[in-house]
Amino acid sequence: MGAPEQYTVYIQGNARMTIPARVAGYSFARWSREDVTITPHIMWAEEVDALTRREGDSYLRGGVKIEWRNGDLCSFMPTRMLAPTLAGFKGRALVTDPDMFAIKDPLPLLRMDMQGKAMWAAPPPPYRDGPYETSLMLMDCAKMTHWKFEERIEKMFRGELDYSEWERLRLEDPDTVGTLGYEWNSMDILDENTRILHNTNYMWWPWKSGRPVEYWEHQHWVRKGLSPYNAMRLVVKALRRRGRTLAGRVSSRFERQDIYPHHPDPRQEESFIKLLREAVDAGALERWEIEREIELGHVRADLLHCIDQGMAAAK
Repeated sequence: MGAPEQYTVYIQGNARMTIPARVAGYSFARWSREDVTITPHIMWAEEVDALTRREGDSYLRGGVKIEWRNGDLCSFMPTRMLAPTLAGFKGRALVTDPDMFAIKDPLPLLRMDMQGKAMWAAPPPPYRDGPYETSLMLMDCAKMTHWKFEERIEKMFRGELDYSEWERLRLEDPDTVGTLGYEWNSMDILDENTRILHNTNYMWWPWKSGRPVEYWEHQHWVRKGLSPYNAMRLVVKALRRRGRTLAGRVSSRFERQDIYPHHPDPRQEESFIKLLREAVDAGALERWEIEREIELGHVRADLLHCIDQGMAAAK
């Protein structure tokens, strides 16, 4: 038998998202077998000097100057653009958010015929701008040499490049980007078609339930530089959400809440707890690491109890 196939999954992360990022890594690595090795690589935002040295500086996002904060809950987001550089612009790279979990075997995605395209990504949900949702991207890194990470980050902070334009792939030749099915980036939907579950709604994160909400003050739409146009754009996007009442559309995503509630789909909370328990049992994550994150306030206080009791929440 020859050498096993090698695939790397580049997972965005920061100190406050340690537990979900590690569980996400395990969720992919567990599908390795004798002839296939899937290796998770967490891209810690705190280790990216191009970002950390910019504390307090402003960058361009959505047409608005936004203050960069290293401690932002989602400071990991620009690292999704770093994967081709880390891969040496060679081979394939699968990039995911730290709140995405391989529910089923990801190998069909990793092995897929890319049809000569530079990257593949799923379309965005109705309430987000298109044309693509880049929280998950499959890239042919040899065709991504124009993503010079540090150079583009510098342009963002000089106001010459809009992060949103880069992140939504509006700067790419449309012929070089393929469209994945929703099953590979299933946003808060867990059904028979889901292959990679994305717990994308911050308020429903299973590792946060019961904790005080800490992310709101970091959202760009409530920062000092927000324009009335962008505020209205968010309202319009909320109104486009399908299958919910107006009150539900607005309150579920934009209304301030003080405590993280449980996920409205208990199966998704159970799925995360099950993966976390498996990661601990497999030695991919230590109990003391979970205890540390509880003490730091990064995860719910009953997380170890949930593991021990084999249930998603202490009722």
